[in-house]
Parts: sequence; C-alpha cells; structure tokens
Amino acid sequence: MNALGPRIRPLLGVASLALTAGILWGCGADLPPPACPRAAIVNEAKAAAYYREGAGRDITDVAFEVALPSLSGVCEYDFDEGRARVGSVLTISIEAKRGPASEAESFEVPYFVAVVEPGGRILGKALFRPRLIFTESGIIARTVEEIEQIIPIGPDFVGSDYEILVGLQLDQRQLEENLKRKRR
Repeated sequence: MNALGPRIRPLLGVASLALTAGILWGCGADLPPPACPRAAIVNEAKAAAYYREGAGRDITDVAFEVALPSLSGVCEYDFDEGRARVGSVLTISIEAKRGPASEAESFEVPYFVAVVEPGGRILGKALFRPRLIFTESGIIARTVEEIEQIIPIGPDFVGSDYEILVGLQLDQRQLEENLKRKRR
C-alpha cells in the first residue's frame, strides 16, 4: 500500500477513538458531525463454499461454508493541522459452517477491507485471515472482527464520498459460482 493510502489495522481498543471524539466534538460545537464513509459488504463476496482438495463440487465435497452476515460502523473526523482525516471503526460478523468433507477443528477465513475513493479508484486494500475455532461437536463457528480505517479526505470531498467495501477473498472459481447463483 502506498504512503498516501489508508492505514488498515485491527482495532486494539476503542479508547483512542473515544478520546478523539471528546477532543473533536467536546469543544461546544453545535454542528452535527459530517457523514461517515459508506460501508458495505460486496454482495458477490458475501458468502462462499470451500471444497476439499480434488475435482468434486457436490454437497458431499463441501469442507466449509462461510458468510459475512453483518457489518456496522462508526466514524470520527480529525481536522488536525489543516488536513482532514476520518477514522472509521467497522464491526464485521463472520460465520463458518463445517461441511461433510471436513473434520478440521479450525478454519482461516480470508476476507478483505478496501477503501474506494470518489470516482471508483481503490485507495487501499488489506487482507485478513481470522481463525475460527469449532468446538469438538460443533459445526458452526462465529467471530466478530473490529477494524479501524484511517482515510485522508481530499480537499473537495467529505467522508461520505468514500466507500469501505468488505468481502470474502474469493478465488476465480468461487466468484464464478457466486455470480452463477446470483443469476438464478
């Protein structure tokens, strides 16, 4: 990622944003805060099946089914030193279901977070791989990830001109399966 792109990192605590919020909006200003960047799950990358090794692709070959059921976010602005930045905290729910072709106790779910600037150019993208742990008898594992985005805002734009897109990192075959399913 280039030096001008957003910094993307897992959130270690909300305290820094709470402090920032107190500084930014605790000055007695009666103005409402500017709108946040739009955050969305890419529909074609919202769910995917992961198959065991080999050519089989029927229900008995499914190792895991993964979905991103929900996404929410909050943001805070920083207008320090004449430069505008917006910090967005995203909460991403991830769910995996162990299929008949797997007895694994865990699965790493590859997903991405990308920032798109006005005009549609991808400003930055990061890949994450949280490990979901299945209990001995469980077939479903869930986790919630919190990710912080720091986005530099151009002089002629506001935060809502930017998009933060989240999705499962798919291979070509998974993407084609999802597109075919969508057309039905």
